[in-house]
Order: sequence, then structure tokens, then C-alpha cells
Amino acid sequence: KIRRIVYCLKTDGTLSAFGTYREENPDVSVIEASSWSDLRSIIPLRYGGIAGIKNDGTVLAYGFPNFRHKDIDVTGWRDIIQIDNGNSEALLGLTSSGEVLYTPLSEEMDLRISDIKGGTKILSTEGKDVKLFALSQDGRVLQDHKYEPMTDWSNLADFAMTDEGEFIGLTKEGKILYGGAILGGVHLDESIISSWSNIVAISAGKEHLVALKNDGTVLASGSNKKGECDIDNWSDITKIEAQNYMTIGYRADGSIVIAGENPVAELAETPLTYKYIR
Repeated sequence: KIRRIVYCLKTDGTLSAFGTYREENPDVSVIEASSWSDLRSIIPLRYGGIAGIKNDGTVLAYGFPNFRHKDIDVTGWRDIIQIDNGNSEALLGLTSSGEVLYTPLSEEMDLRISDIKGGTKILSTEGKDVKLFALSQDGRVLQDHKYEPMTDWSNLADFAMTDEGEFIGLTKEGKILYGGAILGGVHLDESIISSWSNIVAISAGKEHLVALKNDGTVLASGSNKKGECDIDNWSDITKIEAQNYMTIGYRADGSIVIAGENPVAELAETPLTYKYIR
């Protein structure tokens, strides 16, 4: 049985890993990515892998033995500004010019991306019938050519999507737009999130949405199954991240606060100076 692994990207561009790879050998930490350096961002891959963007725009990707991710060819990727694995069947990369690259992680994967160009951020949904979205430079939502345009939104600063498929937009004026449940599950309260204002950042987990206000406080909406929305007393937050049933807040001094599922106890016990926790 594979235990939960939490990767932490430190401010010096190197990685730390909390947790163990196999339950029958609990003293063995995940170390395959420990030699990576000069990283600016990381994402988790399904089945226990990890991928990261280096400061030079190249990508590193690793998957554990006996899983489909163990051979991930990203050697030709350059000028990458974002990587995405919302769909576990493919690793996607977005270049600085808005081109989308992808490496299939399944023989059954057939993602058509010819109509997605000029984006500044990408999102993809789970499953073999993949929905791919991009945020254009003028704040519109672009979609893969297999799907009708989902919204007539414009002037967006960012967008996000829960693992359950609820689509959210953040306008440049700091308001939240709700795009509905693409995959069917509804956990967000539209009346609540549409009333939020002065929002500067959003992040979505499995069934919840968190939003950072310009005064450093945080708002949340969702199922709150494991307390991931219990962030009412947070302050001085500079960055937020929602993952699964967990919410992480980053403070300017490098410390973090966590609400909800905390898979590794060390994260709550030690002041950390990490950029990203995955």
C-alpha cells in the first residue's frame, strides 16, 4: 500500500519530501527527486509521481516504479510557464508563447489541443474524455475544439476548477463568477461565493474553493468534509493553495497554516520556509 507523499519546494529551489513510499518499509522516504534543484514550481502526478519547472523553463518529471508514470518524456519541452496533470492520463505543459504541449501517460489517451493557443493558464479534467481549458491574455476562457464555449466570461484575472468539476472565474475587479458543475458534482454555494469581493487569488481543491482577499484574510466554500474550509481566523496570508481536502496558507515570514486533511504531521509541527506543498 502506498502512503501519502507530500513534496515541499523550498525557497532555494530544492525539494523536501514528507511521508513514506511503501507501508511495509516506513523508514524509506521518497528521495528520487531529492537531487533536483533550481525549481520554481512543482505539481503532483497521480499514482505518486512529481513534475517540476526549472527556472530555465525546462521540466523534470518522475513517476514511481510499477506505475504508468515511470517513463515521462519531456526532454524537448522549453520555455514552460505551467504544467498540469488535472487529467492523470497526460502531463501538459504551457509555453510562454501560449502553445500547449502534452505527453500521454496512457496508450488510450488522445487529447486534441489544436484549438488551444495563446493561453496564459491551462486546466484539464479527469477521465479519457478530457476537457481542456485555457485562459486567454484578454481574460476569456478558451476550450478544446471538441466542446462548445462554456461561458461568455471576459476580463478574467484567473480561473480554477475543483476536482469534482466546478468551474470558477476571478475577475480583474476581484469578484467571483460561478460556471457550474462540468462533471456533475455540486459542492460550492454560488450565492456565497458570488458575494465575495476584493479577491486577489483563488484555488480549488476536491470539493472546495478558497479565496485570498487583499487584506490577507481568506474565504472558503465547499463540502468541508475534513475541515478544509475552517480558515476564518487566518490573517497575514500572502498565498493560498487548495489540495484535495486540505487548504494551505502561506505567510510572508515563510510559515504556513493548514486547515483540513493534513496527511503528514510534520507539516503542522515545524515552521517551514516553503514555496509550494504538494
